[in-house]
Amino acid sequence: MTLNKEKIVCFSAFSGILLFTGLLIINPRYCSIFLLPAFLYLGFKTLMSRKWLFFILISIFTMLPQLNRYGILPYLSTKLVFFLLIVSLIYLLVKFRYNHTYFIWILFTLIIVSQVIRGKYYNYDSFYLLNGSIKLIFYPVGFFFAVSLFKDKKFNENFLKSLLLLFLIIGFVVSLQTIGYHLFLTHGNRVITRQTNILLISLIVSLSLIYFYKLNTITKAILIALSILYVLGIFLSMQRSLFVATIVSVLFFTVICIKTAKKKSKTIVTLIIIVSIVTAAMFIITPNLTFDKNISSRSGKSLQAGIETPSLQIRLLTYLRTYHIIKKNVLFGQGVGDTIILPYLNQRVINSVDNSYLVIIWKLGLSGFLVFASIYFIFIKKAVYIIRNSKNRLYLVTSIVLLSSIVGQLVTGLACTIMCLYHFNFIWGALIGVIYYLYDEVRACARE
Repeated sequence: MTLNKEKIVCFSAFSGILLFTGLLIINPRYCSIFLLPAFLYLGFKTLMSRKWLFFILISIFTMLPQLNRYGILPYLSTKLVFFLLIVSLIYLLVKFRYNHTYFIWILFTLIIVSQVIRGKYYNYDSFYLLNGSIKLIFYPVGFFFAVSLFKDKKFNENFLKSLLLLFLIIGFVVSLQTIGYHLFLTHGNRVITRQTNILLISLIVSLSLIYFYKLNTITKAILIALSILYVLGIFLSMQRSLFVATIVSVLFFTVICIKTAKKKSKTIVTLIIIVSIVTAAMFIITPNLTFDKNISSRSGKSLQAGIETPSLQIRLLTYLRTYHIIKKNVLFGQGVGDTIILPYLNQRVINSVDNSYLVIIWKLGLSGFLVFASIYFIFIKKAVYIIRNSKNRLYLVTSIVLLSSIVGQLVTGLACTIMCLYHFNFIWGALIGVIYYLYDEVRACARE
């Protein structure tokens, strides 16, 4: 096996990630002793295949908590995430792929950089400036990281299969984490974690494999069991926006399957059976969980009729406050790192509100929002083209999974900052990059 600059950089970057993570988790004096075998093994795997570094990054962003809420697992601190960003950027400098269709991403990157510079010029708090800029810049980093991975047909198909399998594994781990928190930490109450949002992708992957592939009974049973586990994890989050997003994604997935099916009656019956089994089994397994009461209290049903919940009132007040800030500079926004003080939250300083799109307009302005919206419009357009025209089943399934999942996440973004200020931005950018590449492949095949 020959070494080149790319492999050396990948090996160094990957080893650095492991070392840095190890130093954060355990005592530095024991780090080299206990993690050295892992460094050597995974470093060797990285030398053999560039996609390992990509998969490790996705795993870190999904399996580690984004906030140190429960104190069990190491969380994605600003220092760790900044380190991962630097590693990713170094990797992109080694192998960078670009064509004219990626111009919208270059434009979005320039807007982010210019708004970070504005934030620095306005002397915004360094913590909010760094935190916001890192998360936003992960969008283009994830995109260009993903498109740089594709090589040839055989490698590409193995990469896509590995990616779908990875999301099944991630969903399994995150579900077990959530159930563990529910049983042993919250003692039956709501589990507050951003990680459960990723379960939506895992669920759609599982349903897609069940529907599109002829699998043996054992494999189907495993996938159905995983689907139940994912739904359970979603329920235990008691996140109303995620519930709505899950319904939207599953319905969207169902509609696409019906549209693409040759035998529509059989397709409808099959999908109804799959969704019914997953839903019914979830309610059979979890009859004694206390999330019903928690959801009721959060939705306001436990209060007097006609009175809104305090959380909803606060959310509406923050929206109104953000609206007044946006009016000051609608076109270009206030820059990355801007904050507001909420008197009805004990003078609390916040750098976001529970709406991804308001935050984008607030920080990047209407011009930045239009570019951001164009990225997702183009993504949806390309994914639909692949679904309609691809003769490759794996490309078709991957496109359906990514389109259905991200449509649901866009819905979730109406009630939280998942589409702009979570560390999942690397993943959203990467998944969009996958669609871009598959679109080019399908179009090339259509021209032949």
